[in-house]
Amino acid sequence: FTAGLSWIFVQRQLTLTAAIRLGLVTGLLTLLLTVPLDSLLWQRPLWPEGEVLFFNTILNKSSEWGVSAWHFYISSALPKAMMSSLLLVPFSFLRIPELLAMGEKRLLRQRGAPHNLTNQWPAWKMLDTQWLPVLVPAFGFVFLYSFLGHKETRFLFPVLPLFNLAAAIGLDRILRLAFPPDGKEKGGSILRRVGAVGVLVLLLLTWFSSLFFVAVSRYNYPGGNALASLAQHVDQATFSAEHQVMPAVVHVDVASAMSGVSLFGQRSASRHGHGRVAWKFDKAGYEDENMAGSSGAWTS
Repeated sequence: FTAGLSWIFVQRQLTLTAAIRLGLVTGLLTLLLTVPLDSLLWQRPLWPEGEVLFFNTILNKSSEWGVSAWHFYISSALPKAMMSSLLLVPFSFLRIPELLAMGEKRLLRQRGAPHNLTNQWPAWKMLDTQWLPVLVPAFGFVFLYSFLGHKETRFLFPVLPLFNLAAAIGLDRILRLAFPPDGKEKGGSILRRVGAVGVLVLLLLTWFSSLFFVAVSRYNYPGGNALASLAQHVDQATFSAEHQVMPAVVHVDVASAMSGVSLFGQRSASRHGHGRVAWKFDKAGYEDENMAGSSGAWTS
């Protein structure tokens, strides 16, 4: 949505009529491709994005899943998702490295003489608009989503590649100043090279932090692990009667449903028990349509 607004009102690459036509055609093709697959997987007619849109906007019930502060994406989600590379994003549209490099050169030429860099380089030249058409939709996305009470880091996944692109542009700008290409200069100053090394250290820290969090995330689904352990326990259980089918009623509370007890996990668990266990999963009290016995997808 924010990309479309940028194309229409900022870059003027599309007219409003063309944007509506493009959106309708793309939307219809997407629905034709995804709705049959989603309906097959969930075993009922389903348009997931439509249900989410209806729940969050028409019914306005997204706050039932929790409310975060308006600055959650800026103060928590983006820093956790991008780590230290987030610090490079401003350098993609602000000529801060060039300004510092120019100031350093002038100070080296005339040591001790005070200089006012703002007089030598007007403020409007600080802004590099080359990549703004890419960044404006990303910033607009975060801005608009900040108005919703319920916030999650995964909501930012569509724009994280754009922020990573901005960080890469900022890194490239710093490295080009520290190590000028094509022999334009004999080499960047020691100060600029130290800055470049510092940026690379930040990127290495981001890399190691990402590896660490990926390893830790394996333990973020205790509900799913508990269901798998229950299924194994049922496999190992002994039954008194030979041909008797035993019922196994499992109540899935909110915490379990949010931490790994998915419908696919329920279906997998229902296959355990060597055919002698009738599994029933109950979500009564908060999701009536998924009460025990309501669908063969998770009841056997």
